Amino acid sequence: MNAATKFHAITLGRLAIDKVNQALGTELDPGDVWLSPGAHRHIAVDHPDDYPFIMAVIADVVAQPLYVGQDPKHGRNFYIVRPLPAGAPNPHALVSIGLARDEVGRYRVRTAYTISQDTVTARRSAKRLHVVI
Repeated sequence: MNAATKFHAITLGRLAIDKVNQALGTELDPGDVWLSPGAHRHIAVDHPDDYPFIMAVIADVVAQPLYVGQDPKHGRNFYIVRPLPAGAPNPHALVSIGLARDEVGRYRVRTAYTISQDTVTARRSAKRLHVVI
């Protein structure tokens, strides 16, 4: 990718709201998840090794997460996690999404990258990541 690469906005589909509310004890309203051009660029530039793997499954992660969690240091966001196909830098995809919807009712992706099984295990042990089948 070069400096002239254009990153487009993408509507990723409906958030799995029941799973998020179940895991976090929230009462979020239904809404689409949106990847802005800026967030899209951030994923590509800041996580280049993860980018092709994340972009191949990001809509599936939004629609069908296996885990939902929240980091106490980032209370305005939550994250959803799903296993990746073999060959990715790490075995799981994490998508961080803002809790508040934007002016048109969309939930915005903040970032996305791959995470290790050790990270999943540690966050589950700390009760910051919950299975949502």
